Amino acid sequence: MTPAPATVLTGPALRYVDDRTATVWLEASAPATVRVRAASSAGTALVSSARTFAVRGHHFALVVLDGLTPGSELSYSVELDGAPVWPAAGDDRPAPRIRPHDTGRDVDVVFGSCRIDRPDAEPWSLAHGSHLHAAGIDALATLSRAIQAGERPLPDLLVLLGDQIYADYRLSPESAPGELVPAAPGVLLPGGEAITFEEYAAVYRSAWAQPDIRWLLATVPSAMIFDDHEVRNNWNVSASWQREALTSPGWADQIRSAYAAYWLYQHAGNLSPDALRDEGVWPALTRADPDAGNCDEALWSFVTRADEAAAENRASPWSYDRQLASSRLVVLDTRSSRVLDESRRSMFTGGEWDRVDSLLRGDCDHLLVATSVPLLLHHAQQDAEAWNEAVCRGVFGQRAARWAESLRRHANLDQWGAFQSSLNRLVGILGDVAAGRRGAAPRTVLVLSGDVHHAYVAHLAFPRSVGARAPVVQMVCSPFRNQLPLVVRRGLALAGWRPVRILTRLLARSAGVRRAPFRWTIPTGPMFGNFVASLRLTRDGASLRIDEAVAPATGADRPVLRSRSERTVPGLSRERARAAAAS
Repeated sequence: MTPAPATVLTGPALRYVDDRTATVWLEASAPATVRVRAASSAGTALVSSARTFAVRGHHFALVVLDGLTPGSELSYSVELDGAPVWPAAGDDRPAPRIRPHDTGRDVDVVFGSCRIDRPDAEPWSLAHGSHLHAAGIDALATLSRAIQAGERPLPDLLVLLGDQIYADYRLSPESAPGELVPAAPGVLLPGGEAITFEEYAAVYRSAWAQPDIRWLLATVPSAMIFDDHEVRNNWNVSASWQREALTSPGWADQIRSAYAAYWLYQHAGNLSPDALRDEGVWPALTRADPDAGNCDEALWSFVTRADEAAAENRASPWSYDRQLASSRLVVLDTRSSRVLDESRRSMFTGGEWDRVDSLLRGDCDHLLVATSVPLLLHHAQQDAEAWNEAVCRGVFGQRAARWAESLRRHANLDQWGAFQSSLNRLVGILGDVAAGRRGAAPRTVLVLSGDVHHAYVAHLAFPRSVGARAPVVQMVCSPFRNQLPLVVRRGLALAGWRPVRILTRLLARSAGVRRAPFRWTIPTGPMFGNFVASLRLTRDGASLRIDEAVAPATGADRPVLRSRSERTVPGLSRERARAAAAS
């Protein structure tokens, strides 16, 4: 019997792009030769091919296009074994494009996090067992449709800051269409979670199957990092969670399956081809004979080492940096390499701190630092997390510590505010970058975060002695689609009330928490809804826009993006940056 021709299961996705190189990723239904044809209006043509490689019966390809011209624009198509498969026949969306970097052009970045998967249709709600949760309108799909319609410019990069999938909310055959089955609270291996590699792969395929999301990923280069839901809710929230996980039946297989799926669907496209070759997994997979046994042994060996990295105090394999014309993006893994023992609690292992120290440098126009969990919270939240960390450490005795640990796990108190020494250390490094002590100071230092299901902007201020001259601003955009319940929104709104701030400051002080050696203000937020953030990097500074996805107006045929906040961050001039470096 003649085998059925290969089809595209997931993708294609345009992943890494610089001034000369682009990578196109996809998952196919069967082994195939993947050919990418790119052509510009000026007649420039590039063709590149790659054979799929196999992992546990799944077939993937990463095709590298070399020899691009900076500042050009090319449309591209994809073939499997010579048959055109993308753009799909009958699809009237604009052809996907590749735009190599150009140092003379402003850089447009869009970012955000937390997108739960369900049909993008009214009534915009999500069944969670016996009650409805307002998932809301998909902001990422709304952005895609706005770009297709020419209402928004084509971005240079899409930064996905975590929870690209919700592996603890798995589609169930018994569910109604679009209904998701939640993981049972407090159960480590509930039936609703993805556990095997096959299940994680299915969640990724579902999350990226919506046609507008598929078009966006095929057209806009993307950089990604995981957060807890790529593995399991509350992943690495605390030492007690970790101890329970490590003693759970099947945890080792689950975390390695999650890591393997993450490497294939997210990480492989984060790196340049040279960095992927240096890492070693991709060359081993593409050399392997798919008809031989253990052809994916290199990947499983890699994820096993990644799982053991924190215990061995080694650097995470997941942090990376990427050049954006004359600016730079540094993406930090703030989830897998945590040190959770209360006596030495840290967001990073010692080896990872060495890596972070090497990545966070100046000598670029703008430095973007992506961390899935926010660096700076609203002041009352920050004090509450610092207080909780101190109580968990035992400042009020072991009974109080056990109670505080339960609170930490139920309230997800695991952002940077719950790692005070790590917070102060990272902010100190950013201050050195802004002061020009780590190469010439950039025009701006911009921290991009998600996780907390609301949006806000925070401006960081250092003591005069630090000498920071470039502005340091954090922008939090979350969720793309997973709105907070009303009671939580009201609680966050109350956190900005002055009496609440005084109370949480007194609580933190009672536990021996020292005031931070820096200050911050939050001029924008909290804002609630489903959001996507846009960032434009120019020679004069940076401009930020946060848009909310809202229901279509009367007579309109689709949801739209409505601006909720627009801010400009004036940048440090090149002359002042050189003067700062000289002094």
